[in-house]
Amino acid sequence: CDSVEAAWDYDFLRTSILELASSRRYNLQETLAHAIYDLVAGKPGVTALRVSTRKPDIYPDCAAVGVVLASF
Repeated sequence: CDSVEAAWDYDFLRTSILELASSRRYNLQETLAHAIYDLVAGKPGVTALRVSTRKPDIYPDCAAVGVVLASF
């Protein structure tokens, strides 16, 4: 549907993800991606989800390296 009530609260998502990311040290971006996935997957109404992370400037011949988690 096309209504504000049906939209995501992006302020909440941003704040929640920033809090999650700063709550501890993540050695692997895969671990952080799983934590973000679990956070969002637990919200009411979520029926499909894709979380992607990437690290720029890891290799000189790549724009970025990353991971994608998805369920559809």
